[in-house]
Amino acid sequence: MTLHALMDYPRAGWPADEIRASLNLSDAQLRAAMEYIAAHGDDVETEYQQVLRDARESRRYWEERNQEHYARMAATAPTPEKAALYAKLAE
Repeated sequence: MTLHALMDYPRAGWPADEIRASLNLSDAQLRAAMEYIAAHGDDVETEYQQVLRDARESRRYWEERNQEHYARMAATAPTPEKAALYAKLAE
């Protein structure tokens, strides 16, 4: 669990009791994390924004790779065994 993962919940409007239950945190753990975020707001926010940028970049990379992979799969003729299975399924 990172502070960055925790930050998504209050931003989405989740109340503290639901955050605590969802992340399986004690009152003290949630309070300590929220106090740390409040005390180090600028630094935590800067890191959080970088984490979000990295996640978007990673997601774009893998989405492109998956599209390429699926395009190659679609362009490849099925093996005779797969063709026979598809024919049986179609029946």
